[in-house]
Amino acid sequence: MLGLVLYNLFIYFTVGDPSYLFYVTYIFLISLTSSFLNGYTFSFLFPENPEFANRCLIIFNSLAGLASIRFIQLFMDTKKHIPTLNKGYYIIAGIYFGGIGSILLGAKSLSYNLMDLYRKRKNNKRTKHYSRK
Repeated sequence: MLGLVLYNLFIYFTVGDPSYLFYVTYIFLISLTSSFLNGYTFSFLFPENPEFANRCLIIFNSLAGLASIRFIQLFMDTKKHIPTLNKGYYIIAGIYFGGIGSILLGAKSLSYNLMDLYRKRKNNKRTKHYSRK
């Protein structure tokens, strides 16, 4: 992942397109999220504070989602070419901000439920086998 970050930073400095900074941010935050899921950040960065490590999982995952949305909006110029999709991205970004806000305020279950909205849609066959009852 470090190679991807460095390569896209090189592209940003070469081309000068600001959308690549959001892509670099996305890659970095997804790497952090992956390290949280694998337990590396808990082991090496926050061994005395497991609650903070659990909160960071939602925060970094949400920030990665926000960075990816902004990258798509800038790179594809969705405001000009696909305005309906662009408005949909704002709704998704609102869900991400709601997840970040709720985890920072201590409403952990609300935060997880906000991040789980897509799976809970009715008749979603792709995520049916992940259902928790």
